[in-house]
Amino acid sequence: MVRGNAAALLDDQESCELIYSELEGMERVVDPESLVSLDRVRARMKTVMGDLETAATHFESAVEQTRKVGARGELAWSLLYFSEMLLDRDDAGDREKAVDLQDEAITLTQDMGMVPLTERILARRQILRA
Repeated sequence: MVRGNAAALLDDQESCELIYSELEGMERVVDPESLVSLDRVRARMKTVMGDLETAATHFESAVEQTRKVGARGELAWSLLYFSEMLLDRDDAGDREKAVDLQDEAITLTQDMGMVPLTERILARRQILRA
């Protein structure tokens, strides 16, 4: 998962494609040690690869799984990345859904004291208003 996350952060499409194929067949999980969602990593890689429909499916699964296991920090990251993908995709209804996801992420990050993440979400909000 670490390699996939790094490839996505670096926008390395070739590595994302290779690593994504290696992860196929793995069940959807939240790693019990790191509390990182495999589906969030998959979603980020699919976003880099330009397959936003599959990315959305993975993000939805990541949000569901992280809620289920109570991984609130990972849930906040999943909500943030999901909202950013929706804003970039900009299909009908995406903006409204992204704002709802951001609202939930802001509540979580403020409750958990995740100040840099809260600031990142709020900065994106400022861009939307401009």
